[in-house]
Order: sequence, then structure tokens, then C-alpha cells
Amino acid sequence: FDPDKALRMGEDPTAAGSAAPAEVYMETLLVEEQNAYSAQVPPGGDPWYDTELFARTVPLTWNYELLVDNYVPGTAPVLLTVGAWGRGEWPGLTDNHHMQFAFNGQPVNEISFGGTKDVSFAKELPNGVLQEGSNTLSITLPGDTGALWEFDYLDSYGVIYPRAFVARDGALTFTAKGDVFKV
Repeated sequence: FDPDKALRMGEDPTAAGSAAPAEVYMETLLVEEQNAYSAQVPPGGDPWYDTELFARTVPLTWNYELLVDNYVPGTAPVLLTVGAWGRGEWPGLTDNHHMQFAFNGQPVNEISFGGTKDVSFAKELPNGVLQEGSNTLSITLPGDTGALWEFDYLDSYGVIYPRAFVARDGALTFTAKGDVFKV
């Protein structure tokens, strides 16, 4: 990015009309670290992932921070997105994977499945769960499937939330529908 090549946006003196300006746009905050590679990915899946989640027969929890800024609560639903998959199966067990998801301490989703499978999801968060600032996604493998161990993989995680039209470091990029925007 070269600030000397940036063009200034022109001003339009035409009256905006009677439409009220949009209050928010939907910000997509996505964390997709490509930390490791596994060839044992579900068909058509991305072999690069963030974290390998490995547990034996005792519960283990991993926590991931999401920093949210200029959140405007109550203006639109908030979606939690998680990209994840499990690897392997155990003879005699239908469900050898069990994943529990909590956001800021509140349970929001739970998945049980067998084999190597993509279990990505988008789930609406209850009102009041997302907070301005630091938020925590917790993923627990309870170790209760009867299998001696479990391999799951976190590929990505994030939230889609209503954000005010406020610049970050002097810039604002957004996609939104509306007749009038006040930035």
C-alpha cells in the first residue's frame, strides 16, 4: 500500500434525499491461521489448519480470542463461524468424535460424528453474548465417546457482526446495501 498513490474521494454536493443513513455494516472477523498441514483431510477439504485438537479419555479445552471493535448491539444478528473437521474412526463406534463449542462461557453448539468429516458451521449467537473488545471461543473435546483418543482440527473461526462505520488506522473497507451511508 502506497499512501502517495491513494486518490481522494470526490465530494458530491447533491442532497442525499430523505433516506436515513445505514447505521451499521456486517463485519466479517475471520481467523484462519495456516499453521500445519494434514493429508488426512475430508474429500475436497483444505489440508492446512490452525490447531490439531487431540484428546484421550479426559476433557480438554482450547480457547481462542476474538477482538471485536465498534460493535453495535441489537441492530442485527451475530453469527459465529467455525471451520473444523475430524479424522479417523474406531471399529464398533458410530460417533468417535464429540466437540462442544462455547462463546464467552455460554454453550452455543455441540457436534457428535464418526469418521473423517467436515463439521464446519455458522450459528447465530444469542443476544448479549458478543461483547465489545475481547471475546473467547472455547472448544472442548469431552473424551466421552468410548474411543481411546480423538483427532479433530480447527481450520478457522470468527464472527459476523454489526459494526459502526468507523475507520481503522485511517481507512474503512466495507460491503453493504443501502441508499445512504454516512462515514
